[in-house]
Amino acid sequence: MRSSELIELLAPSRVEGPFLDVEISSFVVDSRMAGPNSCFFALRGSRSDGHLFVGDAASRGAKVLVVQEGFRLPVEPEGLSEVLLIRVPDVLKSLIWAARRYLLGSLKPFGVVGITGSVGKSTTKKVLGEGLSRLCRAFHTPRSYNTEVGISLAVLSAPAPLDVLVLELGTSGFGEIRRMVELFPLDGAVLVKVAPAHLEALGDLDGVLRAKLEILEGLREGGWVSFNGDDERLARGVPHGSFRRCSVGAWGDHVRVLGTGMGDDLCLWVDLEEVASGRRGRISTRLVGAHNAINVALAASAMVNLGFDFEEVLASLEGAEPPEMRVRPRKAGDLLLIEDFYNANPESARALLAFLRELKDDRGLSVFVVFGSMKELGEGREVFHRELGFEAGLVVDGAVFVGPEGEAFSEGFSASGVPRGAFLDLYPDGDRVPSDLLKRFPPGSAVAFKASRSCRFEELLGRLGVE
Repeated sequence: MRSSELIELLAPSRVEGPFLDVEISSFVVDSRMAGPNSCFFALRGSRSDGHLFVGDAASRGAKVLVVQEGFRLPVEPEGLSEVLLIRVPDVLKSLIWAARRYLLGSLKPFGVVGITGSVGKSTTKKVLGEGLSRLCRAFHTPRSYNTEVGISLAVLSAPAPLDVLVLELGTSGFGEIRRMVELFPLDGAVLVKVAPAHLEALGDLDGVLRAKLEILEGLREGGWVSFNGDDERLARGVPHGSFRRCSVGAWGDHVRVLGTGMGDDLCLWVDLEEVASGRRGRISTRLVGAHNAINVALAASAMVNLGFDFEEVLASLEGAEPPEMRVRPRKAGDLLLIEDFYNANPESARALLAFLRELKDDRGLSVFVVFGSMKELGEGREVFHRELGFEAGLVVDGAVFVGPEGEAFSEGFSASGVPRGAFLDLYPDGDRVPSDLLKRFPPGSAVAFKASRSCRFEELLGRLGVE
């Protein structure tokens, strides 16, 4: 998008600076992410004000700054004399409505797909988005851009013209998904999984389901929903409406998972069937763990709903890759490290333990886990960590827990009847973990690291000498 088009979309109250009609390279709200020819939106939040960082954004190469009416430039605006300053009444509203106008105007994709779920939505989005890109002009939201702001930035970044836009929709409270789909209407929806997450605001699993089902309110006439039919709450909760209702999974009525397995490279293969035609095929992926089979199947279902032939869908999903920080095995000296610390909740932790069980039973490896705290579980967080400790004790040969819930994890771990010789080390925070921790694990074993993003396990691995 060029800056002249952005000005039309924003309908600003005033534009200042030299006339610059540049091709905008990226849209950011964090000045640290600005680069040459970026557009920086100076958002005012509860903890910081983006207007304090316009100079930083400009120094990093931003050529377009969107600021609030009345904002006064610094006395010595170093680097700001060569940028386009766009003044608007409200930066947040202007960002969101510019993205909406762009989606409904210049982009005009024939398919807008929204994906939500407690776990697996980022993986499903990446698998679907990259698969579609092999068949048409498709774009999917980067990283976890799954809020109103993130989706707006992603939409503005999408190249026009476009065939399919894939959006990831997150929520930590009621009404958030509803607002997003009102702004960005959908042709199709994908519901991945209902699991304990954001319980502080949503209360319980029924609350999580209710929040996720808000996505259906954004479906246009003739729309469709592909959902995980193996999830009992979704199977019961997704209503029969004016949209096409497509269940996916072991007993799906649209795309069925016939079988899964682990290749020599430890990566997942999955056999799928298009139920209507009876056609079947195998997809070999770069994903790890049988739990990812439903993500691949949901992506296939969405592509069929968008009008693509099942055979070309199978070919386009071959070699599907995981997002960053999701279950990635790699060698570190004589250990097999498994990194999975973008996020953590009970469901994703169980999926990791299932993969470790597979390594133990099928490959004969000793398996260990380093768990960190699972966040945003509300008043039941001690119970969830105790249950996690119990389930870990049934699988691993030893464990390390980092975080204040260590005592609860330990109670569950001990109650599981762990085998003789299995150890459990507890640390209140990552700073207390010894730098030689990896020596705790015997050569040739598999060690998984799993924690919520805020635990910063990538920094912990760095301190342990893992590059």
